[in-house]
Amino acid sequence: MKWLVQDNLTRSSVQLASDGRWEYAFPANSADPGTLRRWLATSGSNVAIESVYCDQDGVLKGFFGFRRILESPEERTSFWQAVVEVCAAFQSRVPRQQLVSWLDLLGKPSLFEMQPAGTQVGVFNRWLSAGPVTLRGERLDAADMQAGPDWLRNGATAPICREHFWMMPERFWVAEASSVMDGARYRIDPSIAPI
Repeated sequence: MKWLVQDNLTRSSVQLASDGRWEYAFPANSADPGTLRRWLATSGSNVAIESVYCDQDGVLKGFFGFRRILESPEERTSFWQAVVEVCAAFQSRVPRQQLVSWLDLLGKPSLFEMQPAGTQVGVFNRWLSAGPVTLRGERLDAADMQAGPDWLRNGATAPICREHFWMMPERFWVAEASSVMDGARYRIDPSIAPI
């Protein structure tokens, strides 16, 4: 996850999603407070946030995020508004600085001293709908390629990413782009393909 300390990356977005529906992500960093409040009021209790980083050419490098389930609409709105406000200060800083601010906010500053609970490979902003694959090691294996989702064999229309996640108790994740362009499709980077 070397991309977390690169100083030449741009945060392209901060996005919120309800129930893991990233295809319909809400652009939190470009929304006015009233629009954000209205979205949160109708989002449901299971909300997650991601900060997305690209290089100077607009190519996805990685993203990180976390989920928080808050049943009370008032508590949910207050919490997520505070998180979005914290993000504003980190627009032009290296990704790790914002990541650390979120960990501090959640009371988990030592997260990276812990082993991840798991690693998945999935399609950016289509994680649930495209179907992620849980790795048993650092790479996909032949069985994953044969029995897994179609995008493993035929490529995807969005970047393929490898995501490490922790449970604390809700999920926190850090993902890096792990695909190469082949025509109009993103294909698995050889570094995570079966040997």
